Amino acid sequence: APLPADVVELARDTASAKGSAIACYSTAAGGFVLGAGSLTFVGAMVEDPILAQIIANALNEALTKV
Repeated sequence: APLPADVVELARDTASAKGSAIACYSTAAGGFVLGAGSLTFVGAMVEDPILAQIIANALNEALTKV
């Protein structure tokens, strides 16, 4: 299925061939979807404090919508 028109690409790894990206969009019900992934995403969360903070911010935002 095609992605919703309002998908916002937040980040993309242009320095390597790993193909990582982070994107999000809002849902009609007031929630949001955050898609993040790469071949080394889980390991990168431990090594990259900026990525860890992005994910923490997204999770905290999701908790305010419950």
